[in-house]
Amino acid sequence: MAALRGHAISTLWGLADHTYVTCAAGYAWPCWGRSAGGSIICSGTGSSAKANCISWPKSTAGLVYGVTGVCHQTANRILWPAGVTVHRAKGYWASVLAYGVYGTDTVAWLARLAACSGTSGEIPECVPRAAGAAKRGLKAGEGETVKLPGDAKDRALVRSIGALYQKGVTPQEHKRRLTLKSAVDFKTLAGETKLVMQSNLGKTVKAAQIKDIQAIQMELFSMKDALGQRLHAGSIGGEELAMKVNAAVNKALKSCLKSLGKEAYSKMFELEPGEEMNVVDPKIAAQVHQ
Repeated sequence: MAALRGHAISTLWGLADHTYVTCAAGYAWPCWGRSAGGSIICSGTGSSAKANCISWPKSTAGLVYGVTGVCHQTANRILWPAGVTVHRAKGYWASVLAYGVYGTDTVAWLARLAACSGTSGEIPECVPRAAGAAKRGLKAGEGETVKLPGDAKDRALVRSIGALYQKGVTPQEHKRRLTLKSAVDFKTLAGETKLVMQSNLGKTVKAAQIKDIQAIQMELFSMKDALGQRLHAGSIGGEELAMKVNAAVNKALKSCLKSLGKEAYSKMFELEPGEEMNVVDPKIAAQVHQ
């Protein structure tokens, strides 16, 4: 198994970190942006061939930038075989509020996982050269992982989300997912949000608070879904999409602060009350949606 690593690059003030993925041998998945110069923020072992399968096309992992996800969700998808996420990136939890952990197009994401489920092994670019591997005491395809504080908690959340995806997948549930009129499966994403809040806030989180944040998030999802339709219709461009989504995210964060209170809010989102966080990069959005 290869060592897969998530990296973060600091960006402009008020803009979330850019994230990308590499394997220990040096191959990189850019995730819409730069793919060098960042700091390692998570690491785990998994099939680089499966990660590469998930990443198609062109390291986007099937997401529509600014509509169904940004670089954080893209990196998380590619890191799925390693069971870790880029949760240490600045602005990550605001990004999760806007797009979930793996993107809002849950039905398409589960279909992608199913399509790549039979893929295993390593891509040549992620297999260390024999000489270099021997010097480091590694077998072909292996690499070092980097242990960081909070890894166990992150892995536990990933496992819980994976179990959620498979929970109660009866023929009827499968049919429901396939026949959704919207690309957003609100039911699954609401369950994911509950798991995220329980992971971040522990036993202190109240059921009423979870319902409040779920409601705020669902409203945000619906708004972004409508903006995505306008984007595809050509009535708005990428830069305008980014600005409108960022404004909506910061408005939603204020509502979350009101519901959670200062202490729980800061713990949940790793932001100071009143601190704005823009999760969609207008430059990338303008370039992608020309």
